[in-house]
Amino acid sequence: MLPVRKSFTTDNSLIVCRNLVVCVIFFTVSPLIADESTETYLNNLSAAIQLSESAKQATQLRNYKIAADDLQAAIKLLDGYVENSSNDFYPSLFCKLGKVRIEQGLWPAAENALVRCLRLVDHINESQLRAVALADLGQNAFKKGELDKAKSYLNKAIELATKNGDLSTQAFAHLWLGAISALRGNFEHAETELLEAVGIAKKANDP
Repeated sequence: MLPVRKSFTTDNSLIVCRNLVVCVIFFTVSPLIADESTETYLNNLSAAIQLSESAKQATQLRNYKIAADDLQAAIKLLDGYVENSSNDFYPSLFCKLGKVRIEQGLWPAAENALVRCLRLVDHINESQLRAVALADLGQNAFKKGELDKAKSYLNKAIELATKNGDLSTQAFAHLWLGAISALRGNFEHAETELLEAVGIAKKANDP
Protein backbone atom coordinates (compact mmCIF):
# COMPACT_ATOMS: atom_id res chain seq x y z
CA MET A 1 0.00 0.00 0.00
CA LEU A 2 1.29 3.45 -0.89
CA PRO A 3 2.01 5.75 2.06
CA VAL A 4 -0.74 8.09 3.18
CA ARG A 5 0.34 10.91 5.40
CA LYS A 6 -1.29 11.15 8.77
CA SER A 7 -3.36 14.29 9.21
CA PHE A 8 -1.73 17.18 11.01
CA THR A 9 -3.21 17.38 14.48
CA THR A 10 -2.74 19.82 17.29
CA ASP A 11 -2.61 18.64 20.91
CA ASN A 12 -5.86 20.08 22.22
CA SER A 13 -4.85 19.75 25.87
CA LEU A 14 -1.76 21.85 25.20
CA ILE A 15 -3.90 24.42 23.41
CA VAL A 16 -6.17 24.77 26.42
CA CYS A 17 -3.21 25.05 28.80
CA ARG A 18 -1.46 27.68 26.70
CA ASN A 19 -4.57 29.79 26.39
CA LEU A 20 -5.32 29.55 30.11
CA VAL A 21 -1.79 30.80 30.83
CA VAL A 22 -2.35 33.73 28.49
CA CYS A 23 -5.60 34.55 30.26
CA VAL A 24 -3.95 34.43 33.70
CA ILE A 25 -1.35 36.91 32.50
CA PHE A 26 -4.08 39.02 30.96
CA PHE A 27 -5.99 39.24 34.24
CA THR A 28 -2.84 39.83 36.33
CA VAL A 29 -1.21 42.51 34.20
CA SER A 30 -4.28 44.40 33.14
CA PRO A 31 -7.27 43.67 35.38
CA LEU A 32 -9.04 46.83 34.30
CA ILE A 33 -9.51 45.59 30.75
CA ALA A 34 -10.19 41.95 31.68
CA ASP A 35 -13.92 41.99 30.96
CA GLU A 36 -16.56 39.74 29.53
CA SER A 37 -14.74 39.58 26.17
CA THR A 38 -12.14 37.29 27.78
CA GLU A 39 -14.83 34.95 29.05
CA THR A 40 -16.41 34.97 25.59
CA TYR A 41 -13.07 34.06 24.02
CA LEU A 42 -12.55 31.13 26.41
CA ASN A 43 -16.05 29.84 25.75
CA ASN A 44 -15.55 30.19 22.01
CA LEU A 45 -12.19 28.44 22.19
CA SER A 46 -13.68 25.52 24.08
CA ALA A 47 -16.51 25.22 21.57
CA ALA A 48 -14.07 25.48 18.65
CA ILE A 49 -11.95 22.65 20.04
CA GLN A 50 -15.04 20.46 20.35
CA LEU A 51 -16.06 21.31 16.78
CA SER A 52 -12.57 20.47 15.55
CA GLU A 53 -12.78 17.06 17.21
CA SER A 54 -16.23 16.52 15.73
CA ALA A 55 -14.86 17.42 12.29
CA LYS A 56 -12.04 14.92 12.75
CA GLN A 57 -14.52 12.14 13.50
CA ALA A 58 -16.72 13.15 10.56
CA THR A 59 -13.69 13.11 8.26
CA GLN A 60 -12.77 9.61 9.40
CA LEU A 61 -16.31 8.56 8.49
CA ARG A 62 -15.95 10.35 5.13
CA ASN A 63 -18.81 12.67 6.01
CA TYR A 64 -17.05 15.66 4.52
CA LYS A 65 -20.07 17.98 4.50
CA ILE A 66 -20.42 17.74 8.28
CA ALA A 67 -16.65 18.06 8.72
CA ALA A 68 -16.55 21.23 6.62
CA ASP A 69 -19.52 22.73 8.44
CA ASP A 70 -17.93 22.02 11.83
CA LEU A 71 -14.60 23.53 10.83
CA GLN A 72 -16.23 26.63 9.38
CA ALA A 73 -18.22 27.04 12.59
CA ALA A 74 -15.02 26.71 14.66
CA ILE A 75 -13.28 29.31 12.52
CA LYS A 76 -16.20 31.71 12.86
CA LEU A 77 -16.10 31.39 16.65
CA LEU A 78 -12.44 32.49 16.75
CA ASP A 79 -12.51 35.12 13.98
CA GLY A 80 -11.19 38.40 15.31
CA TYR A 81 -9.76 36.89 18.49
CA VAL A 82 -6.61 35.02 17.48
CA GLU A 83 -5.67 35.98 13.92
CA ASN A 84 -2.42 37.54 15.14
CA SER A 85 -1.80 35.01 17.90
CA SER A 86 1.28 32.81 18.10
CA ASN A 87 -1.05 29.85 18.70
CA ASP A 88 -1.21 27.39 15.79
CA PHE A 89 -4.72 26.09 16.53
CA TYR A 90 -6.57 28.76 14.54
CA PRO A 91 -4.49 28.39 11.34
CA SER A 92 -4.65 24.61 11.69
CA LEU A 93 -8.44 24.86 11.27
CA PHE A 94 -7.91 26.30 7.80
CA CYS A 95 -5.44 23.53 6.99
CA LYS A 96 -7.96 20.90 8.04
CA LEU A 97 -10.70 22.65 6.07
CA GLY A 98 -8.45 22.65 3.01
CA LYS A 99 -7.98 18.88 3.31
CA VAL A 100 -11.73 18.36 3.55
CA ARG A 101 -12.34 20.56 0.51
CA ILE A 102 -9.86 18.47 -1.46
CA GLU A 103 -11.79 15.35 -0.55
CA GLN A 104 -14.98 17.10 -1.67
CA GLY A 105 -13.40 17.98 -5.00
CA LEU A 106 -13.79 21.70 -4.30
CA TRP A 107 -10.36 22.73 -5.55
CA PRO A 108 -10.71 26.56 -5.41
CA ALA A 109 -12.19 26.42 -1.89
CA ALA A 110 -9.37 24.11 -0.81
CA GLU A 111 -6.75 26.47 -2.20
CA ASN A 112 -8.35 29.47 -0.45
CA ALA A 113 -8.33 27.69 2.92
CA LEU A 114 -4.75 26.46 2.60
CA VAL A 115 -3.42 29.83 1.42
CA ARG A 116 -5.17 31.44 4.39
CA CYS A 117 -3.39 28.96 6.66
CA LEU A 118 -0.03 29.91 5.17
CA ARG A 119 -0.70 33.61 5.67
CA LEU A 120 -1.62 33.06 9.30
CA VAL A 121 1.54 31.08 10.09
CA ASP A 122 3.83 33.55 8.34
CA HIS A 123 4.37 35.48 11.58
CA ILE A 124 4.90 32.46 13.85
CA ASN A 125 7.60 29.82 13.93
CA GLU A 126 5.37 26.97 12.77
CA SER A 127 7.24 25.31 9.93
CA GLN A 128 5.50 21.95 10.39
CA LEU A 129 2.05 23.37 9.71
CA ARG A 130 3.47 25.41 6.84
CA ALA A 131 4.99 22.27 5.30
CA VAL A 132 1.70 20.40 5.65
CA ALA A 133 -0.25 23.22 4.01
CA LEU A 134 2.26 23.40 1.14
CA ALA A 135 2.03 19.65 0.58
CA ASP A 136 -1.76 19.86 0.52
CA LEU A 137 -1.59 22.77 -1.92
CA GLY A 138 0.59 20.55 -4.09
CA GLN A 139 -1.98 17.77 -4.02
CA ASN A 140 -4.75 20.26 -4.76
CA ALA A 141 -2.85 21.76 -7.70
CA PHE A 142 -2.30 18.25 -9.07
CA LYS A 143 -6.04 17.60 -8.89
CA LYS A 144 -6.61 20.83 -10.83
CA GLY A 145 -4.11 19.76 -13.50
CA GLU A 146 -1.61 22.49 -12.59
CA LEU A 147 1.41 20.22 -12.54
CA ASP A 148 4.19 22.81 -12.47
CA LYS A 149 2.49 24.62 -9.61
CA ALA A 150 1.98 21.31 -7.80
CA LYS A 151 5.65 20.39 -8.19
CA SER A 152 6.74 23.75 -6.80
CA TYR A 153 4.52 23.42 -3.73
CA LEU A 154 5.62 19.84 -3.10
CA ASN A 155 9.33 20.62 -3.36
CA LYS A 156 8.92 23.49 -0.90
CA ALA A 157 7.02 21.17 1.43
CA ILE A 158 9.80 18.58 1.28
CA GLU A 159 12.43 21.21 2.03
CA LEU A 160 10.58 22.43 5.12
CA ALA A 161 9.54 18.98 6.27
CA THR A 162 13.12 17.74 5.98
CA LYS A 163 14.34 20.61 8.14
CA ASN A 164 11.90 19.86 10.93
CA GLY A 165 12.01 16.06 10.65
CA ASP A 166 8.41 15.65 9.52
CA LEU A 167 8.69 12.26 7.81
CA SER A 168 4.97 11.89 7.13
CA THR A 169 4.79 15.10 5.11
CA GLN A 170 7.99 14.19 3.25
CA ALA A 171 6.50 10.84 2.22
CA PHE A 172 3.21 12.46 1.22
CA ALA A 173 4.96 15.04 -0.97
CA HIS A 174 7.21 12.44 -2.66
CA LEU A 175 4.12 10.37 -3.40
CA TRP A 176 2.51 13.22 -5.32
CA LEU A 177 5.77 14.10 -7.07
CA GLY A 178 5.76 10.50 -8.28
CA ALA A 179 2.21 10.95 -9.52
CA ILE A 180 3.26 14.06 -11.46
CA SER A 181 6.14 12.22 -13.12
CA ALA A 182 3.90 9.28 -13.99
CA LEU A 183 1.31 11.57 -15.54
CA ARG A 184 4.06 13.14 -17.66
CA GLY A 185 5.26 9.74 -18.81
CA ASN A 186 8.52 9.83 -16.87
CA PHE A 187 7.97 6.43 -15.28
CA GLU A 188 11.56 5.93 -14.14
CA HIS A 189 11.47 9.11 -12.08
CA ALA A 190 7.97 8.26 -10.87
CA GLU A 191 9.24 4.95 -9.55
CA THR A 192 12.13 6.69 -7.80
CA GLU A 193 9.77 9.13 -6.08
CA LEU A 194 7.33 6.41 -5.06
CA LEU A 195 10.09 4.22 -3.63
CA GLU A 196 11.37 7.25 -1.72
CA ALA A 197 7.87 7.84 -0.37
CA VAL A 198 7.53 4.22 0.73
CA GLY A 199 10.97 4.22 2.37
CA ILE A 200 10.29 7.40 4.33
CA ALA A 201 6.83 6.20 5.30
CA LYS A 202 8.31 3.02 6.77
CA LYS A 203 10.64 5.14 8.91
CA ALA A 204 7.66 7.19 10.06
CA ASN A 205 5.61 4.03 10.70
CA ASP A 206 2.89 5.32 8.38
CA PRO A 207 0.45 2.71 7.02
